[in-house]
Amino acid sequence: MPDAHSVMSAELAAAKDFLSLLKEEESALVAGDTERLPGIVQSKSEKIRNIARLAQERNQLVPLPEMDAWLKNRPESSKIWQSLMRLSEEIKEHNRVNGAMIDMRLRSTQQALNMLQSLASTTTSLYGPDGQSSIPTGGSRIDNA
Repeated sequence: MPDAHSVMSAELAAAKDFLSLLKEEESALVAGDTERLPGIVQSKSEKIRNIARLAQERNQLVPLPEMDAWLKNRPESSKIWQSLMRLSEEIKEHNRVNGAMIDMRLRSTQQALNMLQSLASTTTSLYGPDGQSSIPTGGSRIDNA
């Protein structure tokens, strides 16, 4: 079974990888590259599961209430833990920003849809049920025989 130090090291590496993915997501959102987003979302889910597994493993080795005492005489582990805590805050902020961008795009899309639906309900149909133009032209209808 791995020790807490190596689990924290793996957790830090996984968190860095996740932050990189959040930055990629941000770049795609800014560029409006929605085709990249489904793949990013899938990768985010996988990476979150991995981070959660590592955190659970770490918590089994050193429960969170005991972490400060455990780190006291372990300067290398303490550095990793502090880096992990800083990185967690950075991840939280990037996730908040990305969420705000997604929310803004969703609201914009919803407004455009509402406008189109409003136009569609007030605009007369261009064609009747028989496939002929329903817009009066002032002349007679031409039938092709």
